[in-house]
Amino acid sequence: MSESQNSPSSYFQTKDEAAQQDDGNKLISPSPKSPSSISSSNRKYQITDKDRAKLTTNLVKSFKFEALAMRKSEEQITIEIPDFVFGNKHTVDIDYINMLDWCYQREVGVGHLSIFMKYLNEYCQEEGISGMYGFCDANMLSPLSPIEKEEDRSNYLASIFVCNNAKKKNQLFMAPYYENRHWMLSIISPWKGLVYWLDPAGVENKVRENARKIIYEGLVKFSMVH
Repeated sequence: MSESQNSPSSYFQTKDEAAQQDDGNKLISPSPKSPSSISSSNRKYQITDKDRAKLTTNLVKSFKFEALAMRKSEEQITIEIPDFVFGNKHTVDIDYINMLDWCYQREVGVGHLSIFMKYLNEYCQEEGISGMYGFCDANMLSPLSPIEKEEDRSNYLASIFVCNNAKKKNQLFMAPYYENRHWMLSIISPWKGLVYWLDPAGVENKVRENARKIIYEGLVKFSMVH
């Protein structure tokens, strides 16, 4: 294998680059407690007329009333994330600020994303396609949460890649990445050694160097065993 093939950049493809591949290359189809997005019971939540215009459904309006009740009672909602979702069992605490952030479509926090992926995982199981997709803990991949050893991030990826006893060679892993208040998504095929990088800001944005390093090291560690 040439030096360029061994480099981290050889693993990554943007959405446009992936679309240019021929059909033969297409794929068949220990974490800290997840923090809430910007949880702070002391922060005053500012609501504008533009925010109010986003309350377009009865469900969202119900969330708003629930959030206001939570603020008054100082209660939180605790949602358990089973270990089969991310390979580690933990909980996500939702306070009234998180609820209002959902209602008014403000910044998405790691807690929001963890809950979404939990229910996405459940949907895959109900549809009988859970073996096709895996989900990675955003706390581990992103520089969002402190971690004792940086190598634990790539160790985590290598370990999550072997779910289903590493028998699903076409399985794709969704690994959200957060940096500078911006979410991106890497879709990883460990057996094929491919990574698709999706950035809502546009394909011209380069893969973040920290993410490239972690994912590359995780793939290398996985390939050394499988």
